[in-house]
Order: sequence, then C-alpha cells, then structure tokens
Amino acid sequence: MKMKMRFVFILGGLVLLGLNLAMASAMMPGMSTAKPGSGVGGPSGRQATSCLGDFGAGTGVCNISEEPTNGEVQDLNLGSPNVVVGIVDIVDPNGVTLSDSLTFYLNADGNVHLLFQSDGFAQSGGSVTVSEDATGNWIWLPGNNQYMGVSPEDVVPEPTSLALLGTGLVGAAGIFRKRSK
Repeated sequence: MKMKMRFVFILGGLVLLGLNLAMASAMMPGMSTAKPGSGVGGPSGRQATSCLGDFGAGTGVCNISEEPTNGEVQDLNLGSPNVVVGIVDIVDPNGVTLSDSLTFYLNADGNVHLLFQSDGFAQSGGSVTVSEDATGNWIWLPGNNQYMGVSPEDVVPEPTSLALLGTGLVGAAGIFRKRSK
C-alpha cells in the first residue's frame, strides 16, 4: 500500500508540475505560443527596434519595441545633433499611469541619442505626454519625425496557476524528503 501511495504522489506531483510549466510557458521569454507577426509574444512575434532617416531634417522614423533581451532600456543614436532634447512621457490608455518614457539627450559623441525606458525604468517629468491605445500602441509625431512603438502588457500569472505550481513543488519536495530519510 505504501508503494502504491508513493507512486500516486510522485505521479501527481509530476503531472501538476508539467501542467504548470505548460501554462507558464507563455510568460517565459522566447517560449510564447503567439504567432509570428501578431505583435505580441516572444522575439519572433515582435518587430525589432530601429531608427532610420535624418532626424535633424525631420525625416526620421523610429519603431520601438520592448525586447526581452535588453533589460527594458534601449539607447538609440539618432545620428544628428539637431534634435530637441527632453523627456516624453508615455502613459497608459487612461492617461494616468506612466508606462514608458523617451529621453532625448546630447551624447559625448556629438549626436542626440534617444533613451527608451519602459516599465520600472521610465523617467517622468516630461513636457510632452503621449497616450497608448488599448493594445499598448503609441505614436508621437514632432514635426515630420515619427516615433512609434508598442508596450505590451506585462504577463502576470493568475492565482490558479501559481497554486498549481506550488502544489506540484510541494509534492516533489515531499517525495525528495521521504527518499532522503
């Protein structure tokens, strides 16, 4: 009977752990099940950040995406000293909470750089505010330059998934503890 009970605990713990890993895979960078080009998900589902054109002449275009490999901070050289410096606040669809920020600053290389900061890194206090739409897309058009991006919502695990993961881990820990005695 003890052997049968042990087997049930081991199997149950492994099933719960596997189920949780499958459910949590969308929260792990690079493991999303989103389709490429859908605008959400892992690296294959997002457009890479790029800034092209002459920003000093007003013909520049920046497409900014939050990328999981860069720590939510991106420094982009706009290639011209003739860009106005300052901070642009990007707020949530309600216009209340700071989501991201764009900081334009004169770098030691003589060019103005764009520092894109998201989530907890964003700097507030800008004289310009841009609002995201309901899906996290935003666009700012100073003069003829274009700055646009997407700030997807951070994936927060639901309580049920965490409870299942905890149950699986407790089961696995109990098995290992019994084996060590």
